[in-house]
Amino acid sequence: MQFQSVNAHETVAVQQLTTTTCAHCGILFAMPSSLLKQHSAEGTRFYCPSGHSLCYRKTEADLLREKLIRTQQRLDQQEAAYHDLRNQKKHVENSLRTTRGAMTKIKKRVQNGICPCCNRTFADLYQHMRNKHPNFEVEKQ
Repeated sequence: MQFQSVNAHETVAVQQLTTTTCAHCGILFAMPSSLLKQHSAEGTRFYCPSGHSLCYRKTEADLLREKLIRTQQRLDQQEAAYHDLRNQKKHVENSLRTTRGAMTKIKKRVQNGICPCCNRTFADLYQHMRNKHPNFEVEKQ
């Protein structure tokens, strides 16, 4: 429903009105749509033309529905965090497996007398490493 009023200067104001009924006396009355939406959203009190105090409040079902939505959002966030941590764990395990494989390969080559720096074979690898590669260090775990 739209209401137009004309003042003395011939200006027309258009206001959208919404009708509602008083819960106490049953009177039908209209008020600006924006004002009714504001009272509904904020849960503030307003009055019918007969003076009865009215207030829109959320029902128990609405409150429970909102709580369920918040709980579902938290659950979704926790599941996402769990999946991220699981993927990180897999990445670290794969990296560790790769590092262990590389270390095993180097150890076997050294056991067979092959220099890890120049890939030549030596009968006395210890003496070769001390003399030819004194700055070579194996990472300690």
